Amino acid sequence: MRQKYWSTEEELRPLFPIFGLFGLSSLAITYVTSRLFSNASYGFVSLTIFFLLTGTTLFKLISILMFPILNLIEIANQLKEVFLIFPHYALAYSLYNVNNFRISNEVCLLNLSRLQKMSKNGTTDIGCNAIKCDGNIYDWDEPGIGRSLTYMTLIAVIFITILWIIEYRIIPIIFHHFAGLTQNVPPLLVTNTIDSNVINEKIKVNAMTSTDLKSNNLVLRNLSKYYGQFKAVNGISVAVKRQECFGLLGVNGAGKTTTFKMITGDTSISSGDAFINGMNLKKDLDEVHKLIGYCPQFDALLDNLTGTQTLEIFGLLRGYRRKDISAMSDRLAERLNFTKHIDKVIKSYSGGNKRKLSTAIALMGTPSVVYLDEPSSGMDPGSKKNLWDFVSQVRNSGTSIVLTSHSMEECEALCNRIAIMVNGEFKCLGSAQHLKSQFSKGFILTIKIRLSEDQIERSEQISRINYFIHDQFPGAYLKEQYQGLLTFYLPHTSELKWSTLFDYMENVKRELGVEDYTISQTTLEQVFLSFARTHYKRCQNISQQPKTP
Repeated sequence: MRQKYWSTEEELRPLFPIFGLFGLSSLAITYVTSRLFSNASYGFVSLTIFFLLTGTTLFKLISILMFPILNLIEIANQLKEVFLIFPHYALAYSLYNVNNFRISNEVCLLNLSRLQKMSKNGTTDIGCNAIKCDGNIYDWDEPGIGRSLTYMTLIAVIFITILWIIEYRIIPIIFHHFAGLTQNVPPLLVTNTIDSNVINEKIKVNAMTSTDLKSNNLVLRNLSKYYGQFKAVNGISVAVKRQECFGLLGVNGAGKTTTFKMITGDTSISSGDAFINGMNLKKDLDEVHKLIGYCPQFDALLDNLTGTQTLEIFGLLRGYRRKDISAMSDRLAERLNFTKHIDKVIKSYSGGNKRKLSTAIALMGTPSVVYLDEPSSGMDPGSKKNLWDFVSQVRNSGTSIVLTSHSMEECEALCNRIAIMVNGEFKCLGSAQHLKSQFSKGFILTIKIRLSEDQIERSEQISRINYFIHDQFPGAYLKEQYQGLLTFYLPHTSELKWSTLFDYMENVKRELGVEDYTISQTTLEQVFLSFARTHYKRCQNISQQPKTP
C-alpha cells in the first residue's frame, strides 16, 4: 500500500538532496570526531548516543515547546536555528517540513476549489484571487526545506575542510614554511654514555646540503617527539644510504615505534625533519607515501579477505595494472613461503603467516625505503632464514631498509649499521662488530679438558687451570663447569687482546691437559642488555621520586 505524500516521483524527488546532504555532513562529523577516541568500540557507542540525542530527542523537544498552551513558540523558533547545525535534527526537520508542505498544498487547493464553486457566473472574487498554491518546497521559510539543506551543506563543508586540514597536516606545513629549514640545535657533548659515532653522524647530517639529502634514501635530522612534557624521541639524526639496512634496537618504551610513526607520517613531528630522497616529509607527505613500504608491529589486515585479495588491493593502490598483480602476488608469496595459504581468508592464518603477508605488502612496488617493525616475530626458524634472504635481496637491489627487532641474530644477519636507542636517543651507532668491539665487556673462554678416570687427578687438573686463568687474567671467574667443559669470563682490559689470549693458551695447552678451547667476544645481545639496564635504572629512579602534590 502506497503511503500518502510519499509515493509519486514528484513527491520523492526532494528526498535525494535531503539524504545526500545528510550523509555527507554526518560522515564528515563522524570522521573528525572519531579521532578523539583511541578505542573503536567506545567511539562507536559515544557517537551513536550523540546522534540519537541530537536527532530524535531534540526534534521531540521542539515539538513539545511548540504547543500553544506553553506559550514558548518564540523560544522554540530560536532553538530551531541552533539545532539545525546537527545533521540528524536537520534530517528530521526536513522530512517533517516535506510532509507539512504536501498537506498545506492539498488544503490550499481544496479551499481554492470551494471558493470557485461559491463564486457566481464562474467569476472569481477578490478572496479567491488572494489564494496562491504555487509555493516552492525549497523555500527558506517553513514548510520549505531550503533552510535545513543550507545548514547541512555548511556543516559538510566546514567539517570536510577540518578533515582535510588534519589529514594533509596543513598547520604543521604552514608552521614549517615560516619557521624555515634551519633550526638552532644545542651542541651535543661527547660523554661516556654516548658513542662518538652518534655525534659524528649528527654533525654530518646537520651539514648536509640539498644535493646530499637527495643522495640518501632516508635522512633524519634532529627528529624529536613530545607527548605533553614527556620527550619520547630526543633529537635523533641519521642518514641511510641506498643498499643499506639500518637496525634500530631498544627495549620496549625506548622510542622505536614512535620514530616509525613519525617517519611514516602516522603522527606529527614535534621538531626536526625527515627526508625521503630529498623530499621533506612535512611538506611532501603524499609524494613520500609513494616511496615507502611499511610493515607495522601489529598486523593491519582485513580478516575476511584472502591473501590474494589483500595483495590485489595494495597492488592497485601502488599503481600496478590489474593484469600484472597476480604474477607479482604469486612471486611474493613464493619468496616468503606462504603460497599454499594465499587463497585462504586471513583470519585462518597463523601469526607467522600474517607477518609474511604484512612483509609482502611492505615490499610491494619496489619502494625506496622500507620500514620493518619486528617482521619475523612469530615465524619458525626456517621462515626467518627465508625472510632474511629475501630482505637481503631487496636491500641489494637499491632499497634502504629500516629494521627493528628483538632478535640480535636477525640484526647481525641483515644490518649494515645498528643504533641502540635508550630513553628516546641514540647511545651508540655503527656496525655490529664496531658495537661489540667498542662496548665489549670481556671475552668468553671455553676450555675442554681430557677427563681422567681418577676423580682426584681430575680435580687437581681443574684447580691448575683455575689457578692459571686467575693468575694470568685478574678478575676472571669460572661461569660454568659441565662434563669436562670449563667456561671462564675474562674482563676486558686495554692490555687484553686476541693475540695475547691465543698466545697464552697455546703455550699452556699441553701442560694443563687442554684438549681444545674457544675464545669468543661479548655478543651483541650482551651489549644491548648493558644499555637496557640504563633504561630500567632511569625508569626505576623516576618511579621512586616523590610526587609533588
